[in-house]
Amino acid sequence: MDSPTSPPSPSKVAQGLCAERFVAEQLTQSGWTLLQHDWRTPYAQVDLFLRHPQGHLVVVEVKARGPCSWTEEEDVLAIAQRRRLQRALCWIASLPQARGLTVRLDLAIVDWVQGRPRQWRLLEEIELV
Repeated sequence: MDSPTSPPSPSKVAQGLCAERFVAEQLTQSGWTLLQHDWRTPYAQVDLFLRHPQGHLVVVEVKARGPCSWTEEEDVLAIAQRRRLQRALCWIASLPQARGLTVRLDLAIVDWVQGRPRQWRLLEEIELV
């Protein structure tokens, strides 16, 4: 098991990337437009950056979890991660391409079973601070 200070194992990284691709596919099939995947902003790494069918911009943080570990967002996003994402959202909102658009954070939790994503849920408009 990884300690809080150690980097994730290669299998956890692969699981995370697979979960991100899974969520991106689900959202694009629902009319969302994928703008960036694994985007390194000056403040945080953004898993998915999409345009919602209604036009606003959405950062989606993706978390893969075992079948018995579905939790609320307060338990999934650490305070430091919330702060980094808040700064990234502010930076994105300041870009000329985002002028006049709403920028929000959603959280996708993927149920990971036997090495594959099984189901997922999207928690919209996560509050960061």
